[in-house]
Amino acid sequence: IFAGSSLNAENTSLATSENLNAYLEANFGLRINNDLVIDQTQNFLTPEFPVASTLDSSSYITTRGINRAQAVVVFEVPHSITISETLPPGVTATSLIRTTPNAYSKTDVTSLLLGAQSEADVTAALAQSPDDPTGPLTLAAIAENANTGAKVIVFGSTSPALDTYTQFQTANLTVAFNSLIYATDFNTFFSQIVVQQQQRPQDTPIFATDQVLRNINLITIIVLPFGILALGIFVWWSGRERARR
Repeated sequence: IFAGSSLNAENTSLATSENLNAYLEANFGLRINNDLVIDQTQNFLTPEFPVASTLDSSSYITTRGINRAQAVVVFEVPHSITISETLPPGVTATSLIRTTPNAYSKTDVTSLLLGAQSEADVTAALAQSPDDPTGPLTLAAIAENANTGAKVIVFGSTSPALDTYTQFQTANLTVAFNSLIYATDFNTFFSQIVVQQQQRPQDTPIFATDQVLRNINLITIIVLPFGILALGIFVWWSGRERARR
């Protein structure tokens, strides 16, 4: 799930709808919060585009093909994700990507931004309040049910699936691609398939010693050419003798 922004007149998105989140929480222990994550210190041009550099070091999604020294993911106006303290039976949940400790989230920012008349109004709307939840905040999470095999991967923004930040050498597309591979179990498919080839007699390699190679050279370079030449001379001579008679 790539959660869309709630920065609209309704102050909501399909990803933050109550019916979807009730299902996610009941079955996987995850909830997409109807908020906006802001990072004033580590962001891409604006605080509403936090840059996350804390990626889980054990998950296929956040390690496969990713340079750990340069692993950053840009999230545009993202939602935070809550992992329940008590998970459903058989479910394990992991925070895949988190913000810096300086990040925080706001739930009332949409109405303030829509009513902003100046840059000062925007700055005031994004300013941190004492009661705002603070980081590290989860921006991507995975939950798996060992009993049913079901799994869900949730991103707090749609930006990881876009190629907008590819030129900046971010891990956005790689993480999104890995999540699709993992969600479909394709990583298990191509890592476990082993094609057993039946050994055929004609496939058995033949090794020649130095003496055998010398014999082959003698036969092919000297014996066969000169033998054929001698046979030709003999046939010619025999025909010549019969012609005389």
